Amino acid sequence: MAWILWTAVMLGEPATAPLGVELIDLDGRKAPIWTIDDGPAVVLVVHARRLRGLKTWEKHLRERFEGLSYARIADLPAESGATYEDVAAKLRERVPEGVRVFVDVERSWARELGLDTSRPNLLLLDDAGNLTATFQGRFETTLFEQVCDAIGETLEAPR
Repeated sequence: MAWILWTAVMLGEPATAPLGVELIDLDGRKAPIWTIDDGPAVVLVVHARRLRGLKTWEKHLRERFEGLSYARIADLPAESGATYEDVAAKLRERVPEGVRVFVDVERSWARELGLDTSRPNLLLLDDAGNLTATFQGRFETTLFEQVCDAIGETLEAPR
């Protein structure tokens, strides 16, 4: 699945993110993670226990790109033994105000896109919700520049 997704992105054919799947936010409400009003967005997906690994990514991306939408998805595998309530309670204490976080208790995003959530996954959506690029890994300068180049290309693409 990951190879197919990579191939579709590399060939310029828009891949489909599971945007129709509503996830649960930290207040217990089901909501889509992206709507057309959000415009281009970066969706960061990682195992619920590794959300701290997204902080550096999001900080640097927000400094570089104003007006880009962001959403974090905490993947919650059944074998983790944690419940939505446990994870949401901890995240409400730790996540700064204004950071959109959703909990994926059914692993919809990871399963649909073949993501390894033991490491951060950065998914770039264009203003139509098409998945234009995917990246995986901890923050490092070389990878950050690759992500920024892809975001720049998406923002400059004809709309």
